[in-house]
Amino acid sequence: MTALKIHAIAKSGNTAHMRHCFFVFFFVFSAGSLIATPPINVTKLEGESAHFSCITKPQPKETEVKVTWYKDGAPLDNLEDLKARSFVVDEGSLTIAPTAMEDPGEYTCEVTAGAHRQQASAFLDVRCK
Repeated sequence: MTALKIHAIAKSGNTAHMRHCFFVFFFVFSAGSLIATPPINVTKLEGESAHFSCITKPQPKETEVKVTWYKDGAPLDNLEDLKARSFVVDEGSLTIAPTAMEDPGEYTCEVTAGAHRQQASAFLDVRCK
């Protein structure tokens, strides 16, 4: 089984004159990548749309590619309110519209192609308007 795990850690700091933020990404790759563009962390105001990329690499026509999204380990299909406000486009990316204060968490796309499977995760932060 092939695996891809991406971890992002957000760090921020404030000084009297400057605010700085940065992200540290950790990539763990195994042979044969299925994900061309993984999701990255997103911060949105409540009510805005949030978009997570999960663009899959082209596969042979005979290989079925399936993309499944999870929030905090639970399939989006099991989260009725979130499922009603989200959609996945053909290439695998997820859009949540509009975002709600219950939406922050870790979002993971899982790509399965034949016997291979990979995951990539990012975090959504939703701020009050």
